[in-house]
Amino acid sequence: MKIAITGGTGFIGRHLARELVAQNHEVVLISRGHDARDSCVRELKSATFLPVGTGAIDDLARAFQGCDAIAHCAGINREIGEQTYQRVHVENTRLVVEAAKRAGAGKIALLSFIRARAPTAARPITSRSGKPKKSCAQAASITPFSKPE
Repeated sequence: MKIAITGGTGFIGRHLARELVAQNHEVVLISRGHDARDSCVRELKSATFLPVGTGAIDDLARAFQGCDAIAHCAGINREIGEQTYQRVHVENTRLVVEAAKRAGAGKIALLSFIRARAPTAARPITSRSGKPKKSCAQAASITPFSKPE
């Protein structure tokens, strides 16, 4: 499969990319390119890096062309300037979904971010069933894609 990963150079995205490449998938790393802690991910076999932000719908749609699936892992864990939770996690996610539709991508997986809203005593962070949510590290070990039979 050909899978685009938004946030492809971030912590979750780069680990997902490595796992998918190891399973013989082709990956398209979509990222603003700000995370340079592990630039080797850009050089993985079967990987293409595209410096595109999640707020650029036309660029995203072009980047998603030919992809079977999108793993939307882009996000922030703190607000800085215009990078607000509302903009990044809500508005830009809508753009990613619309771009995936335009490109004809068949599947999209969304990684939720626990820090995208502040927990309070009255509103702890839990799943809908009331169980604690998985941490990002636990989520990174789950590969949501499999090859079609």
